[in-house]
Amino acid sequence: MSLWVKSRLASWRLSTTAILAVVAFVALSAACGGEDPTPSVRATTAPTAVATSTSVPAASPTVQTVEQLAVVASTSILADWVREVGGDRVTVTSLVPRQSDPHNFQPGARDIAAVADADVVFVVGLGLEETWLDDLIRNAAKSPDTIVELAEGINPIPFSEFGGGHDDHGDEHGHDEHDEDHEGEGHDEDEEEHHEDEDADAEDHDEDHEGEGHDEDGDEHHEDEDGHGDDHAGHDHGPNDPHFWFDPARVKVAVDAIERELSSRAPSLHDQFHEGADAYMAKLDELDTWVTDRVASVPQANRFLVTTHDSFGYFAERYGFEIIGAVIPGGGTEVEPSPTELTALAALVQEHGVSVIFSEVQLSDALTQTLASEAGATVVSGLYTGSLGADGSPAATYVDMMRNNAEVIANALSGS
Repeated sequence: MSLWVKSRLASWRLSTTAILAVVAFVALSAACGGEDPTPSVRATTAPTAVATSTSVPAASPTVQTVEQLAVVASTSILADWVREVGGDRVTVTSLVPRQSDPHNFQPGARDIAAVADADVVFVVGLGLEETWLDDLIRNAAKSPDTIVELAEGINPIPFSEFGGGHDDHGDEHGHDEHDEDHEGEGHDEDEEEHHEDEDADAEDHDEDHEGEGHDEDGDEHHEDEDGHGDDHAGHDHGPNDPHFWFDPARVKVAVDAIERELSSRAPSLHDQFHEGADAYMAKLDELDTWVTDRVASVPQANRFLVTTHDSFGYFAERYGFEIIGAVIPGGGTEVEPSPTELTALAALVQEHGVSVIFSEVQLSDALTQTLASEAGATVVSGLYTGSLGADGSPAATYVDMMRNNAEVIANALSGS
């Protein structure tokens, strides 16, 4: 071997030894200094890690905090509830615009995009969302778990059988029992006290506070949904009435579900959602008492309701009225009544001495005027049913809508 080669090998061995010595010294210094609480992990790191040890350490993995949830609601009424609970921690899109009929709404590309991007989609259920809306929601949503039906757990009532009113089920939720329901209701512990006479309502609400899932209620309350429209051809509603928002006590059950669902998707915001729900529960209690007091002026002999479509069953049950009939039967608004049906309803109106027929802001009153003319009654307009009114209108919020409707009904039937 030449002298030059021996010299280069010796130099290489010296360099390697020096590098290993430096690595050993750095590792020993770190261990002695106590700066690394997990030296065993660091000992298994490749030597190249030493070269990056002087750079800014990578951030430790953390749980991402959700600052805001994207929420879609099928109607403006539901959207109003979500905003009350979620506050500035939710962005809410209502599929059906204000002052629109949810039965006839046609979605567009923006609606599809909103559903696809939503963290949660709140719908009424019980057949309110017609087939086209149901398909939109279920096809565009991120997953089936994204969709929450708020009617689950509210103990729905069947649609009216015209001529029989609500006598068949009025004993369970009559006006007398309702008058005893306004003492000390709370969000969690006092709910059962407030609804002690509303058997299934109280039970469902109390169970909701113990983490009851939506699927458990679904079989009980939606077992008949496959037969939507059996009673009235052309209507997609099932046998149960979806318009439960006309009963503030049932709205509280829905608000509780909204709080639970928002919190499950953003646990870090649970306290804010809970505070929002508590505050809104108090508003709903106040509303319930106010409506009760407002309609108290209506004489018992005048407590009959005839409206454009069958949507006031829960209001009648809660506040002691009787539904005589609706111009458009079956809970929908798509199919006009036949001349025979309209004549039969006119006879019922005359039989019960009904002098007022109520029309709805969002629907044409042409048929209502025809019925009133045939029955010798007067048409009173101003009721809001499936959607809120525009900002600044008498029904800009859910609470406003309920107060407006109670005023219209009480003024018309009490003669004030």
